[in-house]
Amino acid sequence: QELGEHGGLVTCEYELPMIDGVRRYEARLTGLPDSTRVIAVVRDISERVAAAALLEKQWKMLSDSQRMAHIGSWELDLPSGPLVWSEEAYRIYGVSPESFTPSPEAFMRLIHPDDLPAVEQVHAEMIAGQKPRDLEFRIVRPDGTPRTLLGRGALLADGDGRTIRCAGTIQDVTERTLAENALREQEAFFRLLAENMGDMVAVLDLQGGHLYDSPAYRALFGERAALPGAEPFANIHPDDRERVRQAFQTTIATGRGQRGTFRVVLPDGSVHDIESQGGVIRNAEGRVDRVVVVSRDVSERIRMEDEIRQLNSDLEERVRQRTAELDAANKELQTFTYSVSHDLKAPLRGIDGYSRLLLEDHREQLDEEGRLFVDKVRHGVAHMGRLIEDLLAYSRLERRHLHGQTLDLSQQLDRVLHRRQAEILAQGMVVEVSLHGLSARADPEGLDMVLRNLLDNALKFSRDSQPPMLAISGSQTDRSVTLAISDNGIGFDMRFHERIFEIFQRLQRAEDYPGTGVGLAIVHKAVQRMGGRIWAKSQLGHGATFYLELPR
Repeated sequence: QELGEHGGLVTCEYELPMIDGVRRYEARLTGLPDSTRVIAVVRDISERVAAAALLEKQWKMLSDSQRMAHIGSWELDLPSGPLVWSEEAYRIYGVSPESFTPSPEAFMRLIHPDDLPAVEQVHAEMIAGQKPRDLEFRIVRPDGTPRTLLGRGALLADGDGRTIRCAGTIQDVTERTLAENALREQEAFFRLLAENMGDMVAVLDLQGGHLYDSPAYRALFGERAALPGAEPFANIHPDDRERVRQAFQTTIATGRGQRGTFRVVLPDGSVHDIESQGGVIRNAEGRVDRVVVVSRDVSERIRMEDEIRQLNSDLEERVRQRTAELDAANKELQTFTYSVSHDLKAPLRGIDGYSRLLLEDHREQLDEEGRLFVDKVRHGVAHMGRLIEDLLAYSRLERRHLHGQTLDLSQQLDRVLHRRQAEILAQGMVVEVSLHGLSARADPEGLDMVLRNLLDNALKFSRDSQPPMLAISGSQTDRSVTLAISDNGIGFDMRFHERIFEIFQRLQRAEDYPGTGVGLAIVHKAVQRMGGRIWAKSQLGHGATFYLELPR
């Protein structure tokens, strides 16, 4: 139809089903001048079409492979022909075929300034026919993004051996370079740590061979462990060698470092105790590639521990002996206490009884001096009785078992004040209490003894004040309660603060202020046994304040 309208030559392709499959043909039709006849030339182009389809498929596979591997290709016709890039080359350089025309000059403008001399030199050497080589260099894409590339190139010749073009590949290795740089930084940091720390560091291969020994390691073991072909575990004590070898294999198999202590034999024959902790380094596939061992010489520590154990053993034996001695002393003290309670007090009761009968039955027969002597005897007996009772109370504090419990301090103080009500009224003492429901953990009987002695102390030394006054207040923290017991008595010199809590220590004459000198010693010991403490503040002539701290 087209020939009938226009005449001339028409080319077309068509397919025909054949026995061996579909065949493709190309027909060239030429119309003759009389317009009634056509000359047709037909040829089978099936193989050519199949080859073209295969070539297109292979080219697509090559393009896809380049994209996945981040490898581009290039080709330059010589001496000054065009530069051709693959699709992936455009992607690697961050440009598009529409906006960028490849040429040696345009390519050079993308190179990082610091790497440009090296690229130009390698390019010149390749064009001059020298042996090609790989070169790693940096580029800066038009958008400012830096990338690291690996370039490869070679000269290509025709059938007559004439150089007609050069071609090569370009690969984006930015990620690999960053990883290698990070690894080098890590290795440098590891080496910095290993060579400046007191512990010993060794890096071993999977057979136990030494790849790296820190200065601290070499200082102890010398260079023998790092010698090529050296037995990996030769410096381990023979009795510990197999155990260490098994721990090493377990570390490799599980990827978890083992911790342990073992002995080593140094070149001079001395045996040292080593404490070590293992770790692993994995390769890119995640498999264990190296073993890192951090060790320290603990020989001195173990020696000291052995000495401490021996000292503890000796101490335990001494404590056992001392306990036995104390038990014996306590038994003697109990015997003495029984003797004091019965044998010593019995004669006192006799003296007191006979002196009382003497005054009752024969008072008129005695003159004034005789009655004075009998009164002094009775007074001395009474004082001796009180002293014996105080001594017994003091000695019982060491032996009696304390029952710690939470006590209401206000109620505890009320009971003590009630028992001393008569003395308080007789002296006209003004008592002020402000405890606000405070409680403390103490032994009821022990705390009662402490409060009673402190109250008696205030009554005795403030008797001449007008009027005698006693103020009791309290405060608390998260862990303790503190009572302040203040009077307006005669006070004392703070130089003698520690002395007033010692047994038999008195600051005033017994004739002026009667007492046994045991009361505050009892208070101090009782508070100590209840886990508290006591102290005082005073000034001569201005009263005293006793502070009692107890756990909550």
